[in-house]
Amino acid sequence: MIDAGAEVNGGEAWEAFQATRHRLEPPLCPTPGVIAAMRDAVGSPALPILLLGVTPAIVAAFDNLVVIDWSAAARGAVADAKPLDGNWLDPRLDESSLGGALGDGSLTCLSWPDDYALLFATLARLLAPGARAAIRCYAAPERRDVPDALVAEALSGRGGGFAAFKWRLAMTLALDPNVPVAAIKQSFDALIPDRNALAAATGWTPAAIDDVDAYGHVGLTYSFPTRRQLLACARPFFVAAEFVETEGYELAERCPLLILKRGY
Repeated sequence: MIDAGAEVNGGEAWEAFQATRHRLEPPLCPTPGVIAAMRDAVGSPALPILLLGVTPAIVAAFDNLVVIDWSAAARGAVADAKPLDGNWLDPRLDESSLGGALGDGSLTCLSWPDDYALLFATLARLLAPGARAAIRCYAAPERRDVPDALVAEALSGRGGGFAAFKWRLAMTLALDPNVPVAAIKQSFDALIPDRNALAAATGWTPAAIDDVDAYGHVGLTYSFPTRRQLLACARPFFVAAEFVETEGYELAERCPLLILKRGY
């Protein structure tokens, strides 16, 4: 799930986004299979596990969590975990103090490439020797979709669910691979001026479609690097960096778990 953690994407815009959280569906939130894969990756360490952003399904599934989230509303909803107000890139935690780290879509909130490298360096410092991080990523394909073709597919009734469509559209815009979140809504409105026609062609509810309006907040940035870019950025900081596939939901092929292991 996309959650606030880094200061660059914090503030009132993230508080406003909380209103849409209850309507999130895969691929914008983890499935039970994703949670099980995360558990397999990090195990049940004695030391606390860091969670990058309040993802309710992860909070419910793991014990001994330390959660860092910029949103006061999200932190206030956490029970049975230690929520911290802070920046993922400069957390107030001791070196080698974590038994693992988890995130669901967390990297997409960061600016590529500098914030990614800084987060990977931070995790490598905070994880105990041999500990692992498991972060579900939104990885753009090497060959990007064409926006007009994506819209035509949706209007033909072959576009799948709206959440996956929205993410595919965002990835077409993230060529560097950063994209202002407001540009996602702007592109959507330019490509699809008639939302009623879209709802009729796809079966998507007007409420689901209107959730794209939450992306109109100025100042937020998403990023969608490819798998190749992600591994190249992470590998200098860990003894192992690899992907584990997720499955069972739309767009799973673009949502692998990035598994990172600190050396001894």
